[in-house]
Amino acid sequence: MRKPASRLPAGWTPERGTIRTNKAREHEPVTIERLERALLFCARLVEADGPILIPLFESLERDLAAMRAEQNAVGRAKQLLESYRRPPPPVA
Repeated sequence: MRKPASRLPAGWTPERGTIRTNKAREHEPVTIERLERALLFCARLVEADGPILIPLFESLERDLAAMRAEQNAVGRAKQLLESYRRPPPPVA
């Protein structure tokens, strides 16, 4: 009986947790939307192939949470600066 072909990319192991990047997309910035798509894709692989991909799934979750937290902090910093730029309300 033949062993089924692995769905994992060549060279990937859970210990290393890295996959060679696609050269065509290497220059594109990592965005929240791209991380969400990657997390969804990885979730499908976990469902299909089992727990071997859990380390990758968890890594994507951490990266997404960190990017969201950074985005929230930038927004809060901008709001704080705007509050100091507005003229104070008139005193009655």
